[in-house]
Amino acid sequence: TLLMGATGIAIGYFLKKDKPMAPMFISAVLVFLGGILLIYAASVLITDVNYIEESMNILEGSIENTIGIMDSFGQAPTEQVKKRMYESIDLMNTLMPSLFVLMSVIMVLLIFFAAHPIVKRFSDKALKWPHFRDLRLPKSLLWYYLITMLLALFVNTDKNSFVYMAITNLFFILQFFILLQGYSLIFYIAHVKSWVKAIPVLIVVFSLLLPNPIITTAVRFLGIIDLGFPFRETIKKKE
Repeated sequence: TLLMGATGIAIGYFLKKDKPMAPMFISAVLVFLGGILLIYAASVLITDVNYIEESMNILEGSIENTIGIMDSFGQAPTEQVKKRMYESIDLMNTLMPSLFVLMSVIMVLLIFFAAHPIVKRFSDKALKWPHFRDLRLPKSLLWYYLITMLLALFVNTDKNSFVYMAITNLFFILQFFILLQGYSLIFYIAHVKSWVKAIPVLIVVFSLLLPNPIITTAVRFLGIIDLGFPFRETIKKKE
C-alpha cells in the first residue's frame, strides 16, 4: 500500500505542476524502485532470509533433479549443456539489479495505464502519452553502449567482482534501450509507409517470443542506426 501510494503521490505531484511525461515517468520508476529495495531489505532483516539467494538455490536444485531424471532414462545431457544451465543461473543472479529496474518500469507502465481513465474522469489534468514511433532517446546513449561493449569484451574481471556485475548490468540495460529505439524506428517506418498496424506489432511479438536471437539483434542494429544517423529524416524525404 505504501509503495503504490508513494508512486501515486509522485505522479500526482508532477500532474499538478503540469510537468512533461518523461520526468514524471522516470520519477515514478525511481520511487517504485526505491520502495521495492526498501521492502526487500526490510523483509531480509525481519525474516533473516535472503529470498534471491534462496530462489537461486531452488533453481539449482530443480536443474539437478532434471539432470537426475534424464540420467535415469539414459538421456543424460552433455557437460556443455550442464555448464550452460548453471551459467544461466549465475547470469540471472548477476543481472538481478537490472531485473529490479525492468520490473519497476513495467509496473509503473501498468499504473499509468490503470490511472489514465481515472484521471480523465475525475480531473482536468491528462496523462499525455507521446506516440511510441516518436521516441528519440539521447544520442549519447550510443556512445555509452559502444564503450560498455568494449569494456565487456576486453576487461577481464572475476565474475563475482563488483566491476563485472556493474558492466554486465549496464550493458543489459543499454541493450534494452537500444532495442526499444529499434522498435520505435520500426513503428515509425510502418507509419510513414502506411503499413497495416498489425505488422509492427507482430514483429515485436515474434522477436520477443522466438528463441532465435537473430531478429532482436537486427532490431538492435536498427536502434543503433536510428541513434547514429539521420535515418528517419531520409525516409521522410523519400516519401
